[in-house]
Amino acid sequence: MPELDEQIRSLIDDGDPVGLAELTERRRQHRLESRVRLTIRFGTVAAVLVVLAILATVLSAPGDQAPRSRQLRWHLAGFTGPTSLSVQGGAGSGTYELQCPTTTTCYAAEPVVVAQTAAPNGTVEVSTDAGRTWRSVLNAAGADLFGLTCPSEYTCAVTGEDFEQGSTTDTMYLTINGGRTWTTHLIPGGSQSSSLLSCQSQAECIATTTGTAPSGHGEQATALVTNNGGRTWTSAAFPDSFVPFDVECHEILCVATGAKNPGGGPAIGQGAEAYSSDDGSTWHVSSQPTADMVSGLWCADAEHCMAHEQTLLEPGTQRIVPSPLGDTIISTSDGGATWTPIQGNEPQNWLISGIDCPNVLDCWITGESHQAGETMEQIAQNAGPSFVRFTTDGGQTWQSIPLPLVKGHPITVIGSLSCPSISDCFALADNPGPHTGPFPQEVVLSTEPSRLAGGDGTP
Repeated sequence: MPELDEQIRSLIDDGDPVGLAELTERRRQHRLESRVRLTIRFGTVAAVLVVLAILATVLSAPGDQAPRSRQLRWHLAGFTGPTSLSVQGGAGSGTYELQCPTTTTCYAAEPVVVAQTAAPNGTVEVSTDAGRTWRSVLNAAGADLFGLTCPSEYTCAVTGEDFEQGSTTDTMYLTINGGRTWTTHLIPGGSQSSSLLSCQSQAECIATTTGTAPSGHGEQATALVTNNGGRTWTSAAFPDSFVPFDVECHEILCVATGAKNPGGGPAIGQGAEAYSSDDGSTWHVSSQPTADMVSGLWCADAEHCMAHEQTLLEPGTQRIVPSPLGDTIISTSDGGATWTPIQGNEPQNWLISGIDCPNVLDCWITGESHQAGETMEQIAQNAGPSFVRFTTDGGQTWQSIPLPLVKGHPITVIGSLSCPSISDCFALADNPGPHTGPFPQEVVLSTEPSRLAGGDGTP
């Protein structure tokens, strides 16, 4: 380029227009070629930088990948209302349930005793700040509440059995405005045990009732379906003396876990599952597991569910006698028609109390650890440590998540569990420390840090 510029100046001095035009065109072409080469170099560098940035983003961002145990910790979020019972104590059945439809809104159903000789008043509390503070939104006098189900942050339903009046009919309580008001509807059919309940919306719910079989011996369980929020119900009997312990519906598929009731004996002795592909109108009993009962049902979607089997009977008999307790986690991928055990757990050392699956691969379980071969009575006496475990591979491997201290004391009993996402989970636990009054508050745990709690879990 400097040489061309010098030649152009000479031609200008000599007055040679033809030569000047030729050299000017050569200089323009040279500049154009240089600009193209420079653009290519910069483009290549930019492309490399873009690729490196994309790779760094993919490798560093969690995306939809499940969090690992080292990234998760349980924290004290708060306490439920001051009149709450502990998970294991209280008059009536002591039902205590938790449902968190979002990462900030949770509902808890619990019994509140007004006198030691009285039946519990069923109470529902709500928290809208991720479990930090709670307020009572329902007081069902004389009723025990069961089957809490909350399909959205504003819609929640629960059933109640009136112990005080000796009623054999359950009632469904429904709110569609976050607990400000409730409607009540009777669930038809005699009930020997509190109804189960699963609602997909404020209109679509399925309940179950259990009454005396038509023969007068044993029990007969019935599924009841409503499409108008409980105003009217249609019923369908479960086949083969099946008695459900848990039920859940997604879309038109419903799954129930429980036990068959052969010979009119107790509803324990032959674990079983049932499924429906027409929104609860007809039911079929699926493959028979070897355990005595199946419970702890949770479905990630319409086809994928987890549950746990439990053995309570003396092997080869129908007698409930002190025998080794064994839990096994099972799963289905076809809407409950077939079930298979999940490998990679330790059922001989687990007493599972709760399970929740935000999606097909990610699940949480709670329970107590115990020595292999221990009976239920031995487990109760030894009071093994509570645990929460998390899987990211559909239950093939489970990772333990550390639990916090509450006022310097370790948590001994964890009850209900509810996980609205793979990284946001809530649980209720017994208050382990010393407390004033006859009915201690329930501890609310969360995987997200709470502004309420101090470093040792002391509010």
